[in-house]
Amino acid sequence: MTLWGRQFAITVDDIRFGIDFMNDGPYAETLGGQFQVSKTLEPEANTANLAIYNLNKDHRRQLNMLASTGVFVEIEAGYIGNTGRIYRGWLRDVYSQKDGPTWVTAISSGDSEDRLAKARTNRAYAAGTQVDDILKDVLDDMGVGLGNALSAIRTGNLREAGREFINACVVSGSSKKQLERLLKSIGKEWSIQDGELQVIDRGTCLPGPTIRIDSTTGMVGSPTVGNDGILRFRSLLNHEIVPGRALQVKSSEVSEAYYRAERCEYTCDTAGGKDWYVDVEAALYVPALYAF
Repeated sequence: MTLWGRQFAITVDDIRFGIDFMNDGPYAETLGGQFQVSKTLEPEANTANLAIYNLNKDHRRQLNMLASTGVFVEIEAGYIGNTGRIYRGWLRDVYSQKDGPTWVTAISSGDSEDRLAKARTNRAYAAGTQVDDILKDVLDDMGVGLGNALSAIRTGNLREAGREFINACVVSGSSKKQLERLLKSIGKEWSIQDGELQVIDRGTCLPGPTIRIDSTTGMVGSPTVGNDGILRFRSLLNHEIVPGRALQVKSSEVSEAYYRAERCEYTCDTAGGKDWYVDVEAALYVPALYAF
């Protein structure tokens, strides 16, 4: 990675705004802006706050009209040749105001936060009902995509429970709580990532290669380990570093070890070209429990 060739695109509904420091990328309109995205492996809503500078009047008006219509906000960022989606969630609010000569359009978004807070499920199931079927119904009530859930349930570690319920059951109440109960019963952890359910076996990582984190791959400064045992480090922006991903961290201050990303905070700011980072909290992980 380098400090140059940074790219950043925001899409709200079907309106796309792009920032390209090299001025030769795929975006028709080159703008300045910033965003802060918080993503976690916990079953709570990921969030994003953005600011775009000097949008034209028509785009400002279009965005204001979309504020209460329930559309998606998507952020892509990275370096030329290595960009990817950082975030996808529902538009929460948007407003524009003038700061001196600059128009600043502020956008806030939450990833399925209303659905996590408000969705309810009231269904009854006969004996022998598959976990898959109940899961699909609960997610349908929440308006959340299946993500990797079915493959994780069918191929994961099910030593703690079977794939079907022996007795008849009733699923009633907060959809989030019912989802928590259902997945906990079969030894799974879950979160909502970019509008889709993400499921992994308890204590494991997402499938895929381990990401090496050191000074040659983008680590900035020195990692630290707090009294809580959580490793904290900063890296140049990398869209592949997401909650649940396996990391191999090496530095002179921290013995080489494996970790699982628990929380990621992405910060990008085109002003001065300085902030283009992901700050990560990660928990120690024993790779013997997981096939890399």
